[in-house]
Amino acid sequence: GKAEENTFSIAFPARGIGAVLLFVTGIFAAAGLAEDERKGLFLCVPQEKRWQYTFLGILAPVALESAAVLLSLYLTGSAIKGVAGFGKEAGALLLYSGVIAVFSTVLKAIGRKPEVLIGTVPFFMIGSLALCPVFIDAGRWIPLLDQAGKLFLPYYYLHLFA
Repeated sequence: GKAEENTFSIAFPARGIGAVLLFVTGIFAAAGLAEDERKGLFLCVPQEKRWQYTFLGILAPVALESAAVLLSLYLTGSAIKGVAGFGKEAGALLLYSGVIAVFSTVLKAIGRKPEVLIGTVPFFMIGSLALCPVFIDAGRWIPLLDQAGKLFLPYYYLHLFA
């Protein structure tokens, strides 16, 4: 008999892992800033400007890490090819980094203590890995999982490329 062609292929999930990594980096950056505030680092900053410093303090490591994710996408062959592809990849990562910084700034305002913020990491990381299409898109077969995935930021970034 003839051998059947294998139509199921597995691609390295660089984009999904990078999305979750950036998301968690934003939360860790917020926790680091909360610890710095606890130590009095921002006492000289006027209260009405602290959210700006928080936003930029979170955006800096997330943006730097997004450059590393962009590089890894190209090194693993997961990136969109060509100049237009590079523009879409870089633009999507820039937008996603900004959204993470906004989310983490709001999370820091709600959680305030570094221990609370660090405590949210397992929830957001496991939820993102399990419910967002990082390894597989289970939402295609179970619509409820697709709806639950919408609670996590990587879902939206990954669906830009779906």
